[in-house]
Amino acid sequence: RWYTQAGTPSVRASGRYDAAARRYELTLSQSTAATPGQPTKEPFHVPVAVKLLLRDGTPAADERVLSLTEAEQTFTFDGVPSEPVPSLLRGFSAPVKLVVDRSDADLAFLASADDDAFNRWDATQQLSSRVLLALAERVGAQPAADLALPAPFVDAFRATLTADELEPSLRAYSLTLPDYSTLSQEVDTVDPDALLGALRFTRRALAEALRPELTELYRQLSPEAAQPFGVAPEEVGRRRLRNLCLSYLSRLEDAPAIALCREQFAQATCMSDSLAATAALAPIECAERDEVLGEFYARAKANKEELVINKWFTVQASTDSADALDTARALMAHEAFDMTNPNRVRSVVNVFAANPAGFHVA
Repeated sequence: RWYTQAGTPSVRASGRYDAAARRYELTLSQSTAATPGQPTKEPFHVPVAVKLLLRDGTPAADERVLSLTEAEQTFTFDGVPSEPVPSLLRGFSAPVKLVVDRSDADLAFLASADDDAFNRWDATQQLSSRVLLALAERVGAQPAADLALPAPFVDAFRATLTADELEPSLRAYSLTLPDYSTLSQEVDTVDPDALLGALRFTRRALAEALRPELTELYRQLSPEAAQPFGVAPEEVGRRRLRNLCLSYLSRLEDAPAIALCREQFAQATCMSDSLAATAALAPIECAERDEVLGEFYARAKANKEELVINKWFTVQASTDSADALDTARALMAHEAFDMTNPNRVRSVVNVFAANPAGFHVA
């Protein structure tokens, strides 16, 4: 049926725990929307990999693969000592849309304790979206001093940040907040100022709450002085996670954070680290930002690296700042800007059009 029926099935999951019988029942149901020529669909055979996790993070039972072959089935797990949180569809066991109602507490738990890479990331993204959208509803009506992040949300971020057993790239992706484009798809009426305000507040609040952990991890991930540049997955992950830490710390916009960005730019041995330091400084009005932008451009110009100059334009045109429009106009007057060069135009005009802070400014 995966070959003869069109469409992607949706699988809905719900659970019920019987404390007296120490039994957990997981009910799975599936449905697939009608498509041209196929108004009704027969049930697919959907393998659903499941692990039940107890609140202390230990598994209630080994991972099982459940075969969902009917419109609805209930699966029973015996000998479960307390109410578990199910980790579902582990390892992409089937290409379906999973629909499950989870509380904020359950999402925070999975975001900090699930040992399945995708599920942990997905729980973090869902929880982050809820927090950001709730803040967006209040950010314009309340003083910033009255806003606060939920403690379980911060704790989940801290757990991932300090989870040394996790692969660095996974930690970086899990700690990356949903962006403006993603959040705007979750609301009926898009309010750019509210969404951007929520994102700004959350990034800074996380940086303030987790500054010791972010700083320590950044230092741990710093390359050795004699270490050559490498493209092995673990090295790419290390750079990705380190640069994410720098991005959060730069949101504090204080002297130590600015100095850290300046130091990374001066010591960078690859484009990833140079660009990350430049992007982190770009929204901050300070002498260090002007120095780094000047050095970045001068180096690219001297080496006749046109693609690197495009990156230099892109970093500035995408900056989340109040003067984004003035910046874009100034870039179009720069000596290196060429209206007859499509890639150069894209690096400024197209990038600015996708910059909500500038393009949607009131």
